[in-house]
Amino acid sequence: MFLRLDDGLIRFRLLQFRIDESGRLYALLPKLCAQQITIIRERLEKVGYSVSWGETLRGVGRRAVLTVDPRGVCWSNDDIADCIGPVVPRMLAAKKQVVPLHALVSQYFQAKSSEGGFVVRFLPRMESSQLWEKLRATGQCALSPDEHAVFRAILASASGECRVLSDYPTRDCAVRIIGKRQYYESMVEPAEAASNLRMVGSKGTRNVYLPKDGLMRFQDLKPPVRSEMAEMLRSSGEWCYLSVRP
Repeated sequence: MFLRLDDGLIRFRLLQFRIDESGRLYALLPKLCAQQITIIRERLEKVGYSVSWGETLRGVGRRAVLTVDPRGVCWSNDDIADCIGPVVPRMLAAKKQVVPLHALVSQYFQAKSSEGGFVVRFLPRMESSQLWEKLRATGQCALSPDEHAVFRAILASASGECRVLSDYPTRDCAVRIIGKRQYYESMVEPAEAASNLRMVGSKGTRNVYLPKDGLMRFQDLKPPVRSEMAEMLRSSGEWCYLSVRP
């Protein structure tokens, strides 16, 4: 469960995942602003890492390599909480960086019309590609609270059945075995997908997951208007340090 701040915004909690036998650990982070990246870089240098910066921040130490993606995830072959944990309070005290609305929206999803409807590509931190399959095989979920809020809002604005993975059978579903766990490829109404969409730190009796490729097709889509989208993104609390002007 996630606590909320006095203003109702979502409080950040450092979460680590071990999703295979490689020894690599993953951790969800906030969507990082420039000040937070500097804080992490200084921390890595202080504890003896050689740090380089490109699209990601990469620290190479004597016994570990740690990579930080500013979109809000990092991975290492050593304990991430020991390395980054001590500077989390400084990170959370950082001032949010103002960016254009379209730039922030594009970090969560892309939507376009297509023949017979709309296609949305959701862009989660970990819930896609090979990590998606490893998370399903281990029964874990890494959909962050801010992603959960945005994706549910998009699903709630759509109509027409959509393709998801569920852990409960539905009409005309197909069984899918991932690892040793059984799931179902299902077509459900967007409202059902939104209601049962699983988030990190919780699990319901009926759970829905995004498709591995993050692509969902809808018959119709009426996404939140600009002001509603801006307000929803501002409500991400400590899980997103990129903000838009009021």
